[in-house]
Amino acid sequence: MKLLKILLVAAASCALFACGGGDGSFTPIPVSGGTTINLDGGDAFRSYSSAGGGGGGLDIDAYTDVKILKSGTVNAGFSIPSYAYTFGDMKVTVTTDTNVLLNPEGDPGVGSLYQRTNDFTLYVGDGNDETDVPVTGLSVAGGATLRFPSNWSETGAGVFIPKAVVIDGTVTTIDESVVLELESGSYLQVGTTGTITTSGRTAGSPAGPLLVISYGVAINKGTIEGNGAAGGGSAAMAFLIAETFVYNTGVIRADGGNNTAGAGGNGGYAVAGSYLASVYTSGTVSANGGDGSGGIGGIGGFIEVAGAPWEIHRIQAGGIIQANGGNGFDANGNNGGQLAIYTNSGSLLLNADISLAGGDSTGDGYSGGSGGYLFLLQDYDDDYGYGEQAPVEGIRIAGDIDLSGGSGSANGGYGGYFEIETNYAYENAPVLTQVEFVGYSSISMNGGNGTVGANAGYFEISTEDAWTGDDYLAVPVGSIINQVPVSAKGGDGSLTGGHYGGQGGYIEFEAEGEFSIGTTEVANSGALDVSGGAGDYAGNSGGVYFYGHDKVTNSATIIASGGAGTTRGGDGAGGGMGGDEVRMASTGWGGIEFYSTLDIVNSGKIIASGGNGITGGNGAQFIGMYAGRHTANSGVILANGGAGTSNGGNGGYIDLFSQYVPTSNRGQLNVARGTGGTSATNGMIWIDWVDVTPGDGIL
Repeated sequence: MKLLKILLVAAASCALFACGGGDGSFTPIPVSGGTTINLDGGDAFRSYSSAGGGGGGLDIDAYTDVKILKSGTVNAGFSIPSYAYTFGDMKVTVTTDTNVLLNPEGDPGVGSLYQRTNDFTLYVGDGNDETDVPVTGLSVAGGATLRFPSNWSETGAGVFIPKAVVIDGTVTTIDESVVLELESGSYLQVGTTGTITTSGRTAGSPAGPLLVISYGVAINKGTIEGNGAAGGGSAAMAFLIAETFVYNTGVIRADGGNNTAGAGGNGGYAVAGSYLASVYTSGTVSANGGDGSGGIGGIGGFIEVAGAPWEIHRIQAGGIIQANGGNGFDANGNNGGQLAIYTNSGSLLLNADISLAGGDSTGDGYSGGSGGYLFLLQDYDDDYGYGEQAPVEGIRIAGDIDLSGGSGSANGGYGGYFEIETNYAYENAPVLTQVEFVGYSSISMNGGNGTVGANAGYFEISTEDAWTGDDYLAVPVGSIINQVPVSAKGGDGSLTGGHYGGQGGYIEFEAEGEFSIGTTEVANSGALDVSGGAGDYAGNSGGVYFYGHDKVTNSATIIASGGAGTTRGGDGAGGGMGGDEVRMASTGWGGIEFYSTLDIVNSGKIIASGGNGITGGNGAQFIGMYAGRHTANSGVILANGGAGTSNGGNGGYIDLFSQYVPTSNRGQLNVARGTGGTSATNGMIWIDWVDVTPGDGIL
């Protein structure tokens, strides 16, 4: 039971994190098909005062390289080893449907199975009234069902088998919706035809909690489930946990039941976890909320894939992992659930189809659910035998990830939240590897469309110096490399009626490395879009912030334009407060800002123009490149005001600065006022703090 307590504590801790969600229907930067990360807010149907859902957030905090790459894959495959397990002296094989007896008077007969109240031991009759013979090994053949009685004071069934347990048939409880805890002291295997279940059986019934535990190795090739019954039954927990290795090529699920006449059942708590070693899964792990009809969809549940909490291990996860919120028919959709994956020192290899999406809703006046929360943690720890810290091996991620919000007529759901955190060892200098996303075609956290467009979300990567050793040696961090298009655009609103477009989002890549030279850079070649959404009053753009200690390189197009408006166009970069609004408000960030202690090289086009409208939006509030050594720009930078049929928008502000050698600029710089009317003015261009603005605002 100590393992269960540890997992429950970890789950309670994760549950403290907030969830959000979204499902926007557009990608401002066109990309070809491929693997995606979707944190979009959900759309709202164009009824009066409907609002799209806000975009979600992606936050990576690491002590290593972070790479987001277009190509590559992750091999999360594995083979299950063959163990020479034993059933011990008293093996029982169940070949026909059997109910285990509870507290029989005398010996129930040779071969009969029975238990005593508050005793996890399974006994087999031997014809002698004076002895109880414990079962040491258990096998349930295919086609047979073994049912356990409620021997925990009628609250559930518990059984402990000291040696091997092999299930090729079905194991369940006699009573419905009660606990089943099945434990092996050595080896536990569920075969491809095997099922262990506490799922509800009658309409609307909840599942009973299910704990499948091995104090050695646990292998699931079949089904372990604690689902709510159809009719809106809620799920419980479905745990596969072991002292050492866990292998899952089958199904672990705790899904809520669908309901054709009311609310869907809530998803439960599904776990694949080890106390002292690694976890390998390539099957399905799910905790979905059930669909509702005339009632809200069920909320998505919680999934945990976790290796040894205080020992080194690795995680390899493929297949399908999902905890979606249930859809609502003539009702609200519900929120997506949570997924937490933990590993210590060893690698985390993830190539799964992950979905924690909010449920959609239908019918007038109903809202979509928010997307869920995905948390990946890689910590450091010791080996079991000697107690020395091991090097951290890194995280590699592939596969579709969907944390989008559901759509609805009243409101779209918010996009979800995806967080990655890595730590480092204090005692020994770790071998720092990488956080890598591979094979991705796009990342999006757009605001949803609606009568009122929603604000976009944000994307932040931060790498830090690791301190280690008795003398606190600073270990240099790596680079932030992004090749993948990122879209954090505000949602579109209605073009009439005084309605607003959503604000653009915020992208920040910050590679700190103050104790080393030559290894800490930001290199971006993926197109970025943080533009505002269209509307009667269009949304303002968000911002982009890069800091690379040794170098910032950008070769991609960055779009940070105000949205197109009917009455007024949105402002360019820095005019919006979308995305990480609190941080932007407190720092004043929100423009396009590149900083480096050494060098900046930009060859990408930066478009931060004001949007068009009766009154045009203003050009970028601020576009700055500040290098401690040298800034070199060859890209076109547009910070012009938007055109207006009544008045154009003001031009923006561009500032390029170097400290070692003079700034080099070969790209066109444009801060011209927008056409229309006479009130708009040109902006300003500064190079090394010299005002070089031409009369027409175009250098």
